[in-house]
Amino acid sequence: MDEIFRIETERTLGNDWVVRHENRFYQVTRESGYAPARSKVMVCEWEDGRMEIRYRGKRLAYEEIAQRAKAVAVKPAKAHRHHSTEPPPAEHPWRQGYEGMRSRPKPGRCGEQLWK
Repeated sequence: MDEIFRIETERTLGNDWVVRHENRFYQVTRESGYAPARSKVMVCEWEDGRMEIRYRGKRLAYEEIAQRAKAVAVKPAKAHRHHSTEPPPAEHPWRQGYEGMRSRPKPGRCGEQLWK
């Protein structure tokens, strides 16, 4: 009978394992190495004020906290450039014209030598 007369509300468990419900924050206690963060949890409330947080039918331990912890801003790492900033030398193939390039062979029949 206790299961029938309750209000169930679906919420999302944050990456920091905090559930927000009716402008209150609840810190869920980590019980195992598996983190159900970003998963859906069910907040169950009864008329007498009792409350439970359930994940996949299992009751989770929690405690009410005053506010969520502030996120620490992380600076993105500076991209490392793998190439040289100096221009290539004059004898580099990129500096030569198309006239000096070897032409591609024409398609031939099987067994014919393509490169000379």
